[in-house]
Amino acid sequence: MAAKIDEQTYRDLVCVAKGAVSAECGLGLSSLKAIYYVETVVFHLCMLFVGWLFFGRNLFAGWCCVIASLAFYDTFLYASSPLSESGYLMLGGLFMALWAYAYERASQWSVWAGRCICWVACNG
Repeated sequence: MAAKIDEQTYRDLVCVAKGAVSAECGLGLSSLKAIYYVETVVFHLCMLFVGWLFFGRNLFAGWCCVIASLAFYDTFLYASSPLSESGYLMLGGLFMALWAYAYERASQWSVWAGRCICWVACNG
């Protein structure tokens, strides 16, 4: 998808696929890095939501969770890396947010299970 957005990204990805990241190629992956940055932001928004829910809807505690996740150097690395870890990071954050939301509404577990089964049956 990133290669369709920007021609320079496409050329750099082709160059990296043929060889390795060097001074000649792999440095102008701007649209790919932008997508990874958005995925990292979504992860941190999920961290805010999970912290907010788990600490009794306390916004300060939610922001402390975001600050704690920003303290890890790997989070910054994922946002600028041409690898796919930021996508997995975002999916993990969305998974945590979904489970935190479901945990808070444990009395509606059967409804959640039914919806998940129906979704998997219809889309799987």
